[in-house]
Amino acid sequence: MPKRDFIQYDLIPQTLRPGTRWLLLHLENVGEADLTNMQVQLNSLDTYAVDVHGTGSYLEALRVGEEQAIPFQVTLQGRGNVYASVDGWKDDERFHWESLSLLLLTDAELAEIASFTPLTDPYPTLGTEVTVEAVVRALAPTHNLVLEFWVDTPSQTQLSLAKEGTGLLEVGEEERYRASWTPEEEGIYTLHAYLYDRTRRVDHSVAHLSVTR
Repeated sequence: MPKRDFIQYDLIPQTLRPGTRWLLLHLENVGEADLTNMQVQLNSLDTYAVDVHGTGSYLEALRVGEEQAIPFQVTLQGRGNVYASVDGWKDDERFHWESLSLLLLTDAELAEIASFTPLTDPYPTLGTEVTVEAVVRALAPTHNLVLEFWVDTPSQTQLSLAKEGTGLLEVGEEERYRASWTPEEEGIYTLHAYLYDRTRRVDHSVAHLSVTR
């Protein structure tokens, strides 16, 4: 079980069939003080892929060395990250705790975006062409997945950069895909790579870029 600060945690299972499912968040107090009046939540980092139902659960106490399992219901459409958060009391002081992100998978994974990176200086200037690269890795024999590159601009418009079919990929095979554009605004850009199997989203990866004058 992973550990952060005074709480050890795990999510079981982390691979589920697509649809509405139940899972258990295990929390263990590995610190030196009892935790009380705890509001526990499971939070989605991608609500399209993972929708967490409800508003969390209340735990009266989690004593030193004690472990408890809290049920949560999720609707899973594809791989996505979640994290647990806890607000409560420790040593008569309020605390807020968050886990690291936990990846939920479906039992029919086809492929993943293994990496997504801007191939440029960390702070490119206006007028400089920017290239982004995504590496797609097959987790099963796949044919004709579609990879799309998008960018959110500082003025909150969205640009489509490229759309490519992946062709036939065998298990473990990787292919690299690139798209380029020239930023016309100063500020922070959010870059997206989406991988689709027909209309079903298989994976989504995000990167950020700061453009200066």
